[in-house]
Amino acid sequence: MTGKDIKQFAYTTCKRSRPHSVENANIKGVRTSDRSKVNGQYLIIQVQGTGFLVQSDDGRIYKASTEPDAQIFLEEITADVGRPAITNIEALTLEDEPIGSAIAQFNCTGAMVFISGQLSVEDLETSVLPRDPYQFPVIKVTDNTVTLEAAPLSIVQKTLGEEFATGHTNSV
Repeated sequence: MTGKDIKQFAYTTCKRSRPHSVENANIKGVRTSDRSKVNGQYLIIQVQGTGFLVQSDDGRIYKASTEPDAQIFLEEITADVGRPAITNIEALTLEDEPIGSAIAQFNCTGAMVFISGQLSVEDLETSVLPRDPYQFPVIKVTDNTVTLEAAPLSIVQKTLGEEFATGHTNSV
């Protein structure tokens, strides 16, 4: 198996590092799936193309953009600076070990942790991957490669925790 880079994005207070503020987006637009109106506040996770990956209060992740693959088509977006947060960057190497135990160190009380990158795995016969066509696909699988993009730590642990993988990680 060959490993590829995996990045861990963390808005966390576990370790002292780069301080910044959590930003919330006030979004007006429509859902691309059914054209229903969207008017609410979302947490900005990261920039994604010409838009953003955002998280709703119920934990669902969407791409908010004017691009064709967005789940929320933006009509208007403004940002509010929220509470202070700290982002951490750390390196991690997986050597054919369970994903869940390797990333468990990032599970901190009060932390919001998102994982992005690619890992090589043997097979995924035991994992049931989340499939919601109305949300951004945070976990994608092709052959022996798992691609994670802004996947919440809890989702990765729940769906892939027992899978053995090889790769390198950086935590942010």
